[in-house]
Parts: sequence; structure tokens; C-alpha cells
Amino acid sequence: MTLESWRRYHRERSPSQLWVLGTHESPLTCVAVRPPDDMKMVYNLSFTYHSRSDFPTPYGFYTKYATQQNGSVNWYSKKSKLIRWSSSHCPLSPRHYKRRDFAYALKEHINITMYGTCGDGRFDGEEYTEAVTEHKFSLILENSCCAEYITEKFWDSLLKYNQVPVVYGATREEYDRIAPPKSYIFMQDFSSLEELAGFITKVGSSEIEYNEYHYWRRLGYVTKRRNPEDRIHHCNSICRMSDTVKQARAGKKFQYDEMSDVFFGGCRDCQKELDFFY
Repeated sequence: MTLESWRRYHRERSPSQLWVLGTHESPLTCVAVRPPDDMKMVYNLSFTYHSRSDFPTPYGFYTKYATQQNGSVNWYSKKSKLIRWSSSHCPLSPRHYKRRDFAYALKEHINITMYGTCGDGRFDGEEYTEAVTEHKFSLILENSCCAEYITEKFWDSLLKYNQVPVVYGATREEYDRIAPPKSYIFMQDFSSLEELAGFITKVGSSEIEYNEYHYWRRLGYVTKRRNPEDRIHHCNSICRMSDTVKQARAGKKFQYDEMSDVFFGGCRDCQKELDFFY
């Protein structure tokens, strides 16, 4: 929205009206819902992917089984290729860091199959799914480095393609808290592209080491969200918010600090953190 639109809507809003920040995009992408710098805490509630949102709707989550499951699958034997990267936006927006440059730099040290607009053009369909599933690893480069911004790319890698994600975006603590145990490779654990590529090659060449990254499947399961009923305008979501609206009408005050580390204040400079690899 324009600055004038923000001022007009804020000026004309009813004192009893609740404003909800509702989005599943990263704070760096949904700039249209960011209020001007001189208008703080204009929202009352939040409906985002973050766990500390008033109405959290994450892209996915991990649930432990009550007891460990018996049996195991040799995932190593089901994969014939090493690692893939899929991107739907190429070239990328100036707001985002240079993911493509990083992927191509890593490709100098390891064989990466590239799909989507940065690769062979395929990004969906049965043929794409079959081709992608052949890979042991997936390079998951989130478009923003923001708190708990772990998108469907990560969850699809685990659930749909049965791969080991090599991740960059959220912090190590956030991945450890949200993802299945030892289900991913955290890029910042390595000091160079060569070291990262060497580790991927090493694990991808060992049946024992690779299958260890799938052991979590005996301990729990992942669920992917972002179904239509999870969107803010769906009747299920409106029902989730109905009790809060009733409390507000009864006089309870709600205030959401959109500039806190939960949302707009929770992003880091992705490019700066990547530069140490070069």
C-alpha cells in the first residue's frame, strides 16, 4: 500500500476493528503489509507461519510416535543420483540474495541437477516428480533468512521426495527445534564450498551414513500444511479466530508488534552470511 493509503485506512478504522497480519510469505517478500516506519504496532493479531504467531500455521511440522516403529527401509538403494536444486524464480528479485550464484558456485565442486527456471525448465508434473525423487539430497535455499521461515521446499524434500535437505535460511536452533532429528545438513556447519561438497559426497557414497539421515522416520512423521483450509480467508481459519473476536468485543485488548523478532525484525542478511563461503 502507499503511504497515503496506510494513513487513510488507519485514520478511518473503527476503534473496535481488529487488524490481523495474515501471510505465509517471508517479511522480505510481503512488503505491502509492512506499515510505514512512523506507524508502529498497527496490527492487533497475527496469522503467520511463526510458532509465536497468535494463530500459527506453519508450512509443516514433525510429530513423534509414542513408540519407535519396527523395520527399516534402505533409502540409499532407492536413489541413483546425488543432489538436485529446484527454483521457480530465475533471475531472482533484487530483494533476495544471489541464490543462483551460490548454487552454480557449489556446482563447480559437486554434480547438482538443476530444475525449474534456473535449470531444465521443469518444476512440476509426474515426470518432474519421478526425476527429482531419484536424488539423495536436495539443496534448499530459502528466499529469505527470517525467523522460522522453513517453507514447503523443506517439507516436500522429506515427505514427498524422501531426500536429505541441505538447508540455508533459518537458524540451526530453529531447524533443530522444528525439523525431525538428524534429518538435514546445515550449510553453516561448514567453512567452505569444498568442505560442504566433500561432506555431501562422503555421506552420499556410504549406505550406512546416508540411511542414518532417514532413521528419524522410525521415530516420528512429518505433516505438510498450507492446505486451502489453512489460509486466512477459509472458514476454518475464521472459526479459529472467532473466540478472539468475542474476547475483543468483551473489552480485551490485543496488540501485535509486527516489528519484533517474530516477524519484520527477525530477518538476517542472507548474502552477508553466504559470503564467507567464497
